[in-house]
Amino acid sequence: MIVFSTDAGFHYAGDGRLAGITTPNDGECHLDADGYYTKSTEQDYPSIALLHQKIKENKVNVIWAVTQANQNLYNQLKEALPDVSSSVGVLEDDSSNVVTLIEEEYNKIAERIIMVDNANASMGLKLSYRSECLE
Repeated sequence: MIVFSTDAGFHYAGDGRLAGITTPNDGECHLDADGYYTKSTEQDYPSIALLHQKIKENKVNVIWAVTQANQNLYNQLKEALPDVSSSVGVLEDDSSNVVTLIEEEYNKIAERIIMVDNANASMGLKLSYRSECLE
């Protein structure tokens, strides 16, 4: 799970041009020994498509904890990331509700389960589903 907390909007591919950065983001992790990103002056911001690819590739759930002013923007980002388990929650200006927000948004993600039955499975395999819901 990734919790992304901010009181600002976001940058995406093409925004780096304002600083003269035109090399596309390679989607790799370029952190130094202290945990700082080392390619900020060399590579553009990632595209939304690259973000989608990396979230799916790493099988993570994302909680966007954002201030009220940015809620609509991050809801649009959430909608632009199909097949990704994510949720947008409103963070108080002083972040006093961060723990509650994470708990509530995690529960929203956790209550959605997608099951895929592969029709091309081996002939010797029998799949069955049973659900026991609390309360």
